Amino acid sequence: MRHEAAAGVPSVGVKMMDRDHVEITGMVLELNDQALGGTPWDRAGRTLRELIRAMVSHFSLEQAMMDMAEYPQAAIHRLRHEWMIDQMRVLLAHSRESGLTENEPLLELLSESHYAHMHTEDLRFGLWMNAEPARRAGAAAGIVRVQRKRAGMPPGEARAPRPLVYVERSDARPLPPLVYIERADRELAGSSLPVIER
Repeated sequence: MRHEAAAGVPSVGVKMMDRDHVEITGMVLELNDQALGGTPWDRAGRTLRELIRAMVSHFSLEQAMMDMAEYPQAAIHRLRHEWMIDQMRVLLAHSRESGLTENEPLLELLSESHYAHMHTEDLRFGLWMNAEPARRAGAAAGIVRVQRKRAGMPPGEARAPRPLVYVERSDARPLPPLVYIERADRELAGSSLPVIER
C-alpha cells in the first residue's frame, strides 16, 4: 500500500474488492499528494497511468462477477465504471499538456466519485451478493470466465482451468492482471494455493 490513509477504507463485504479498493485508494491519495506537491509530469503521469490500469482491471473483474451472479443493477454499475474510466483518460490527456496541478479540480471530482462509488454502488453489490450463497458461487464463475478469456480458452470449455499460484508483491506495486485474477480465484473459490512473493 502506498498511502497509509488508504488503510481506513471501509469494507464492502467482498475481500477481493476490499483489497483492490485499498490499493486503488492509495494510488488516488498519492496522485492527490503529487498534484498538491507539484510533482513533475514524468512521475505523476506514471502514477496516473498505473491507476487507470488498476481501475480497468478491477472494473472488468467486478463486472464479470456481477454478470455471472446475475446482479440486477449491473447495467447502471457498469455505466459508472465507464464514466470513471472516461474521466480518468480525460484527466490524463489534459495533464499531459498542462500538468497535474493545473487539473486538480478534475482530479478532486474523480477522487470524490471513487469514494462515492465504493460507499454506494460497491457496498450495495457486496450486501446483495452476500445475502445468498448461490450469488457468491455465480461471482466465482465470473472469475473463472475472465480467467479463461485471458488465458485464451473458449468460455464454454469443459476442462477446469490450470491450478494457479497466488502471488504477493513485496514492493507495493499493482499486480499484473493475471495475478489479480489469481487473487480473486483463491479468495472466491476457497482454494489453498501456495503463496510466492515477487
